[in-house]
Amino acid sequence: MQTKLNQAIISAIAEIQISDERVVFWDKKDTGILRFMLAKKVVSKRDLLDAIDERLRNIGRQIYRACIRHNQSLDHSISPEAFAYALKNGEFTDEEKSCIQFDHGDTFHTFIKGYNRGNLKQKILNQLIAQK
Repeated sequence: MQTKLNQAIISAIAEIQISDERVVFWDKKDTGILRFMLAKKVVSKRDLLDAIDERLRNIGRQIYRACIRHNQSLDHSISPEAFAYALKNGEFTDEEKSCIQFDHGDTFHTFIKGYNRGNLKQKILNQLIAQK
């Protein structure tokens, strides 16, 4: 059962801004609060990783919509890494994938390989709880 504090933390994670592989607009105070809530077991690392997974998928979907609507290149989006993460983790249907156009000779495989460099969820979590 989630507490209101837990829900508030998960909601905050659902709104974090990510550019490339970096969390932006997250400050020392936010880090301190999150570290305190982890230490007090108000939220677990698993809760945070699940929330980050959902956030990365949502960003990937936003990028997909923008690229389809505006014929924008995927590698010039706010976070090609988040898009690669969503693509690799099955966020898109086959029909949606058929609408994706890569440039620079990329394919699904090469795009994911080029932009999915390690565990993005863990990288984001590390940034959220890092001492600054």
